[in-house]
Amino acid sequence: MALSKVQYNSDIYIDICTVGDLKLAVYPNYLLLGKPIFDSHHQRVKFNTLSSIKLSEPVFRNFFIFLQKAFQLFENEDNSLTVIYSESPISDNVEIKDLKNSLFYEAEGEKNLRIVILCSTYNETQVKFYLNFQTFNELCESFSCLFFKTYCYTAVQNTVIEHFVHLTIVKDIKQKSLKDLITLIKEQNVLELTHNEVLIIANLIVRHRKLISLWRHFAVLNPRYEITSK
Repeated sequence: MALSKVQYNSDIYIDICTVGDLKLAVYPNYLLLGKPIFDSHHQRVKFNTLSSIKLSEPVFRNFFIFLQKAFQLFENEDNSLTVIYSESPISDNVEIKDLKNSLFYEAEGEKNLRIVILCSTYNETQVKFYLNFQTFNELCESFSCLFFKTYCYTAVQNTVIEHFVHLTIVKDIKQKSLKDLITLIKEQNVLELTHNEVLIIANLIVRHRKLISLWRHFAVLNPRYEITSK
């Protein structure tokens, strides 16, 4: 019997969430979704990178769009294979499942028993995870909670920005000037901040404006979020 290949990552995660029987962990610059083991010698969790799915910054925008669209798969009978992100050229001559360095998804099963299949071809062999509705919701929540931590901003900055996302309508996120954002952050008064701290956070929001807009839009669509849909 051939032994499964193992290649553990050596990085220490920043935070970690449960997704069904999987874990989603955030590291500087990327996230890993998989089934980790506990290394008792080093007293930390390790992922086998060959059987995990890695999500880095170029994928974030497309992954949010996938999470939005995949909700519909639990309500319809669409089983088509759909690309989330691909580093390989997409052409009519190549089937999606044969694309290298790609993320894609499909669904299977009848209504009420639907499964979303998330697949990665970044490793030598395909990595697939099967997500029922409960597990998919946990993936949505976990990704929303963790992805922004890849930028390694401070805990205060992350906290204020996360609350800003949930308290601010998409139009304001997209269109407010830096000056207006500073005023808005002060009005929301999530934490006691110095003027300099507010200025830095407002600049971070401007820097990540497009991604933060998707974050907000997705949070509204996710039925497990208790926030306004304005």
